[in-house]
Amino acid sequence: MKRLMQKGWWEQHIWGISIFVTTVLSIVATVYSLSQGITDVFPHLFYIPIVLAAYWNPRRAIHFALALGFLYLLLVALFTYGSIGPEPLINAGIRTLVFVWVAAVIAYLSGRVRAEQLRYQGIFDSSNAGVCLIRLSSRTIQEANPRFAAMLGYSREELAGRPFHEIARNGTSLTAFFSRISEGSTVTESEMQLQGRDGKILSVLVSSGRLAEDLAIFTAIDNTRQKEAEDLLRLTNEKLQGIIEFLPDATFVIDSEKRVIAWNRAIEEMTGVRKEEILGKSDFAYAVPFYGEKRPILIDLLGQEHQEMESCYERIERRGETTFAEVCVPLVYHGRGAYLFVKASPLYDASGKRVGAIESVRDVTDQKKAEGEIRKHNRELSIMNEIIGATTSPQTLDDILRTAAMKTVDLFGFSMAAVYLVDQTSGRPAFKFQTGMPERLSAGIGFLDAGWEPLQRVLSEGHPLFGIDCGTSLLPADIGLVSSTLIPLTAESRVLGAIFLGSTRRRTFPADEQVMLESIGRTIGAAVNRALLQQELELAYQRANLFLDIMAHDINNVNSAALGYAQILSEMGEGKNRDFAQRMEILVRQSVEIIKNVSTIRRIQEGAADTRPVDLHRVILAEIGHFTSATIHYPGTQVSVMADDLLPEIFTNLIGNSVKFGGPKVEVWITVAEDGGKVEVEVSDSGPGIPDDLKSHIFHRFQRGPSKKSGKGLGLYITRMLVEHYGGEIRVGDRVPGQPGQGAAFRFTLQRAP
Repeated sequence: MKRLMQKGWWEQHIWGISIFVTTVLSIVATVYSLSQGITDVFPHLFYIPIVLAAYWNPRRAIHFALALGFLYLLLVALFTYGSIGPEPLINAGIRTLVFVWVAAVIAYLSGRVRAEQLRYQGIFDSSNAGVCLIRLSSRTIQEANPRFAAMLGYSREELAGRPFHEIARNGTSLTAFFSRISEGSTVTESEMQLQGRDGKILSVLVSSGRLAEDLAIFTAIDNTRQKEAEDLLRLTNEKLQGIIEFLPDATFVIDSEKRVIAWNRAIEEMTGVRKEEILGKSDFAYAVPFYGEKRPILIDLLGQEHQEMESCYERIERRGETTFAEVCVPLVYHGRGAYLFVKASPLYDASGKRVGAIESVRDVTDQKKAEGEIRKHNRELSIMNEIIGATTSPQTLDDILRTAAMKTVDLFGFSMAAVYLVDQTSGRPAFKFQTGMPERLSAGIGFLDAGWEPLQRVLSEGHPLFGIDCGTSLLPADIGLVSSTLIPLTAESRVLGAIFLGSTRRRTFPADEQVMLESIGRTIGAAVNRALLQQELELAYQRANLFLDIMAHDINNVNSAALGYAQILSEMGEGKNRDFAQRMEILVRQSVEIIKNVSTIRRIQEGAADTRPVDLHRVILAEIGHFTSATIHYPGTQVSVMADDLLPEIFTNLIGNSVKFGGPKVEVWITVAEDGGKVEVEVSDSGPGIPDDLKSHIFHRFQRGPSKKSGKGLGLYITRMLVEHYGGEIRVGDRVPGQPGQGAAFRFTLQRAP
């Protein structure tokens, strides 16, 4: 490759001048020859400018040749027309065609040469590698491409003519290098150091070969970054090896050929295999310390499904490209074995190519034991919760025993159960429930004799019996009972009964199960005790109600008779006798009111409200009719409320209090207002009112007012209970705000009927 490959402005002008001069000379010579009658020799001079034009500008060569041909034809026609004949003109036409043909051939060949020159020049200039041409005799740089100049920090002009040893750092080794090139040998990917203009040393890979007799091509690829990257990669690998070495989890790494390339200290301790014994080995050698044979393990399952191998693990899970598993391995820790949590992940290089895999192994034996204990305790708690739930639900005693026995059989895997309670009167065990027995033994008398010695011992001593010999039991042999136990049902240091649990398979009773069964016995015993107490309480309540009903009935009969006699004496007597009769009538009426209040309170406390829509207007009018001597203002209402037949008691108490404490001239106001789903009622009066210090507890039981006319303190207490019984609220205030002496105002709410 020569310097002429780069054309300057002056070169283009030389070509143009040469073509112009040769063209003019050819025309002059042709004119002269034609004027002398010569037509064969001088026309050949036209080939010179045609060849030059075709080489210089192949695209316009044919046009140029046609122009010269037409010019030549014109000259021949001018000088020979009519004198010689048509032969010279025909020869000139043929020669013109030859001009065009020569121009076309040379233009084609020139175009091919130029294309090759441009192609090689483009490769030379645009190559990513640094390329230069070196004169072998002088060992100087003849030409350098832009990449080579940029690598060294020079311009291309500065490198042209520069001795090669000024940029090379290899010193005397250059002599051998150039000797090999001069002998015709080729150098490929040889490492060499070049020095840039700023003094920076570049590490390059050199390839060189001879082009011509005294010219060689020199190609350099800067691998400085590659060398730095290799050094960094080496340091990184050393750090990575150090990190892997001291990881707390047992870890090993394999390459793409499944050779072991890392084996840390933790895995040495776990397997007893030192890294020197296994590094570099393949063919599943890493599986032998764990399983005693060469076989695929978790690290070999990455990116593929293997049902048979996956079945060897208790649990396997994939998250992305990472695979997790749990497995029990008996060979690790010198045969002691361990439960292992294993994690395997692929390894990739910077280009994304998979180059290996890493597996870490963690000993989770203690964790699994703790999880087992937790599961065990959770199961125990679950059993106890189910038993407690069964025994604390609102059921009868028989239902509690049935549910508890069946739950115990299901949760512990027994085959049958029977429950006996101690009769509170005779002290003997009485059969209550049994399950899991054949129909012929499921009669209501139970299959165990009440005098059976193990049963009597448990009931008397209060201690359980586990593993009772069923060969001497009272059960028929065809039942197949093998193991059984008797658990006392205890509460507050008393033995209330026992539960018999039997199994048709041989079983032991571990200490933790014994504790659970004893706890279940206490739980069932506590439920039995509550049920018995509830029965006693209900019986006592029934007796108390019976006594109260008898007393209320008899006292009301006596009060009715006494009230009749008092009214007769009051009408017949005079003076003091009449006064005594009237006082006696008042006392009898108070007794009647007390009995009525007690009956009302009992009805309220007997259960939840069973309300229905009640016409409030009709109730208020009926109560006003009982106080004919009082002045009561009531505008009326059309609303209905949710209540029952005790609603009139509220108005009886409130209006009665106003009349009692306000005297004969008292006025009472009753108003009703609707507020959404509620109805607000106000009963106010013009009486003496209620002092502020009594307003906060005027509705308490047995709370009496300051007046001598105050009763037993039950009226307002019953009123509050009834209002709350209907889902409302009651409060007391002043009829005239801030003026307690101007009368009281009772305000309460009721639920509006839909």
